[in-house]
Amino acid sequence: MASIASSRQSSVLADALRQRDLLDDINDPDAFLPFLARHAPTYQRDFQALPSESSKSWSQQAIDAIRQHKWHQAVILTAQVITSEPQLDASPDNLAGLLQWWHLRLVALWKLRYYTHAHTELTRIWSILDKGSEAELSNVVPFGLKVLRSQSLIMNDHPRVGAASLWQELTHCDLQAKQDTQTSIWRDRAKRIRLLLASTLVELLAYEAARCVLHPLEQTLLDEQSPLESQDAVCALHICRIYLSMGCMPQAQCLLACAKQAPEAMYVMHDRALQFLQDPLNEHNFEEFHKDDSSGSSPLSMKSLVLANLNAISAFHAGDLIAGVDWLEHGLSSDPAKFSHSPGLLGNLLTFHAMGINGHAADRRRIAIQVMQNAGDDPTCLDTRVG
Repeated sequence: MASIASSRQSSVLADALRQRDLLDDINDPDAFLPFLARHAPTYQRDFQALPSESSKSWSQQAIDAIRQHKWHQAVILTAQVITSEPQLDASPDNLAGLLQWWHLRLVALWKLRYYTHAHTELTRIWSILDKGSEAELSNVVPFGLKVLRSQSLIMNDHPRVGAASLWQELTHCDLQAKQDTQTSIWRDRAKRIRLLLASTLVELLAYEAARCVLHPLEQTLLDEQSPLESQDAVCALHICRIYLSMGCMPQAQCLLACAKQAPEAMYVMHDRALQFLQDPLNEHNFEEFHKDDSSGSSPLSMKSLVLANLNAISAFHAGDLIAGVDWLEHGLSSDPAKFSHSPGLLGNLLTFHAMGINGHAADRRRIAIQVMQNAGDDPTCLDTRVG
């Protein structure tokens, strides 16, 4: 009888989560409009809100859009999957599957920086989930969806509630790491949550609490006998920056020295560490950056955008603005698609051009148009300097 009641409750919740009025209206389809207005106001972008006619199902098209970083298409297509009848178009007929689709839609909104829309929809979803049994839902709601809700609370004037929610998830991760067969996954999740929670506590000026959260992770890194792997070096650098923001110089210097011992230390970049904090939902492994044949001083010998960015920044600090521009221009021309989907690079290149003679407005417009032709609707490359 209990099983029947539980199944009935899941069915009721799933039906409620398919209602179209849970979806927020997205008025501005193109996240690049402010960027274009600033840098290339006369450029007419051919922006497709939806893919052309396709024989694929809504769900197949949604997965394709996500794989291609077409986040606005993903927002529209996941809405079609979520609101379709269970027997139609492979719509999920169970609560867990439906929540996975909600998670994908909300990640797409987050990628587009539609944080207000994401927060509105998360609030509506949780108003329904709160009616269910906590014991049953604990294994049904995706981990990433819970973290996303915590982040949304933090960003929408509820930082203490969001921090408390992150602490609950951290406790759950530590417990699962001891009990679950997938120990490494839960440990990796716990690591990401610790970094996210510590950063939140620093913003709340709760420095002692932030240090307590970081201590187990910090101790693990410092106790490592052999040089750190690249992923751990990224983690050490991020903890270093958190300590710097608190003014804890001895701990920061200790973590920095630890990170420098990694064989790939010169390839561990600020952008990767920043991504480590900003993208806790992604279960990716940090790829190792292999050394290119970069013995010459010419950008033409460089294939890695990460190393190109490093050399550009180094040249800038050495007072050679032209060399800095050359490194990044080479990165843009050699792999425009990857350049247009990478954080930091576009901002650096436009800033360097703006600091040149007469601001190089024509160059900035050329770069903006080239990025528009390769970025699709993924605004990852934008930051406060360019958007």
